[in-house]
Amino acid sequence: MPRSTFLPAALVAVAFATLSTAAMADPATWPSVGGREGEIDVDTSFVGAFGMAMPSPLESTWQRADTKLATLGAGYAVGTLGPFFDCYARVEGGLFQSAEERVESDTDALPRGFVFHPADKGGLVRGLVSANLVKTPRHTFGLFLQGMLPLRLDLAKFSTLHLNLLGGGTTLEVLLTPPNEVLQLRYRARFFVGSGAYDGDRQSNAQLQATNLLRLEAARWVLPWPVGLSVGPHVEADLNSYRNAAYAAAYGPAAPGVGVGERIQAQSVAIAVMPYVHLTDHVAFEGTYQRTVVGTNVAATETWAASLRTAF
Repeated sequence: MPRSTFLPAALVAVAFATLSTAAMADPATWPSVGGREGEIDVDTSFVGAFGMAMPSPLESTWQRADTKLATLGAGYAVGTLGPFFDCYARVEGGLFQSAEERVESDTDALPRGFVFHPADKGGLVRGLVSANLVKTPRHTFGLFLQGMLPLRLDLAKFSTLHLNLLGGGTTLEVLLTPPNEVLQLRYRARFFVGSGAYDGDRQSNAQLQATNLLRLEAARWVLPWPVGLSVGPHVEADLNSYRNAAYAAAYGPAAPGVGVGERIQAQSVAIAVMPYVHLTDHVAFEGTYQRTVVGTNVAATETWAASLRTAF
């Protein structure tokens, strides 16, 4: 397909179904199967955001985080199109639920059990188009566009999925060891900027994300099956702030001097650990554990994910 037809097709794909990179603070997924020209990959995933939600610097407002997301997705590796390598398109649907937000501390200015937002459920449709601009045996550099179409997502709620209606970024992958080594070490850097979503006082902030991962891979003849492990930092930073109306309204009369709910602007540094194991040549189990090391206004401090991926 010539470049003049590929770019409109990519834009149509994004408009039809768009993807949020970090709906659950997921650091740049690194699939272990699929991606070869003509292959279709299918995966089912479960992601849980737990630990603590920190809607304000006031520690008595911190509460247990509990948001869960289950997805089913499929992608197709188109291959080379004109000057673009490894062209890829993906669509995914999911269902989520998040627990109510309430006061959990006896030391808070509001009574224990006071509810800011009730539990809710909803869905989403996500999609992705990507392509590499540079490809050598040991280096790739590419671009991607992604976004998300939410179904019944409450933008006013603090501890729930973060929504970027549209976003994009770059990926860099480098093989650090010779290709024929028994153990291979790879490096991947991923940079993303998301649009956020806005509806008056109800919004998810625009966001910047950066992920740097080292991945160690062992060939099949070292162990009974190929295995790998990725480790590295994942940074997120909101590019703007908003006023959390529910918290401001609740704390205004109860504690007018504490400033809870005035502005929300999340920043966090987390460590991601992502193992995988090939169950067959075309089926892999992939996991993620992400722990926030430093953060403010974070919706969750721990993320767990498990995915079963197949390619054919």
